[in-house]
Amino acid sequence: MTAGRSIRPYLQFPLCALSYSGPDRRECIISFCCVEHGRRRWNELAKADLTTLRRHGIDSCLESELRNQKRATWGCARFGALLLGYKAASAQLIVRQHMRLCGHIEKFVASHGPDPLVRVAADFVYGGDSRLSDPELAVLCAIYSKIGASRRPVRITRDDIWRRAHGFKSRRAFQVEMLGERSFTQRQVRSIIESLHARRFFARITFARRQTFYSHRLSAKDLKKAVVELKLRSQVTRIKRISNDKDLTARIRGERRKLAQSAATDAPLR
Repeated sequence: MTAGRSIRPYLQFPLCALSYSGPDRRECIISFCCVEHGRRRWNELAKADLTTLRRHGIDSCLESELRNQKRATWGCARFGALLLGYKAASAQLIVRQHMRLCGHIEKFVASHGPDPLVRVAADFVYGGDSRLSDPELAVLCAIYSKIGASRRPVRITRDDIWRRAHGFKSRRAFQVEMLGERSFTQRQVRSIIESLHARRFFARITFARRQTFYSHRLSAKDLKKAVVELKLRSQVTRIKRISNDKDLTARIRGERRKLAQSAATDAPLR
């Protein structure tokens, strides 16, 4: 939500994960986040003392797995699931789903370059009452991936959201990779945007009936103020540039007149 968020676990994954076509896409994304988050946190804690490890929920069995090179991925899966509050059937399933999605991501990045990251609250993905439907989650991830870490208004078109909700950061990637049936239409995306906005997952404002700005950090009031400042700043810059152009033009014309007068004065009489 845009206001009053409490501290809670977040999932972070590449946008192209949304283009994975497996029937268990959501579970694969969760498993990917469990392993990667568990690995990242373990790398930070590997040299911590025993008391610190226990405080993070790492018992002797899990510690042994994390330190064992052959079972480290399993340990990271269990540790990440613990930190993210995800109750999985087994670490084996998490690791298997993680590997499948990793293969998809690696292939995508090799073809289209680095992918933007999505950061979304874990309870939107697998929470109880907060859990979003697949289309809602895809559209929210599309918007959040475009906003990124920006604290300023971000202009986003509905076409951007539609493509990104399918997992594609650009029009080129969409045209190359999106060969099958679309998951949802642009009309459905518009309806979902309206619903998510009404439920305050982000702030949104439209300028001149064609430019829409989003933020998941600013309130509606602050977003409006920021857009006004943004537009005024661009207008002031434009006016200043025009003024500078006029001054430069007048100066050049003046110098040309001087040169012409000088040439006329210095010309020999016939």
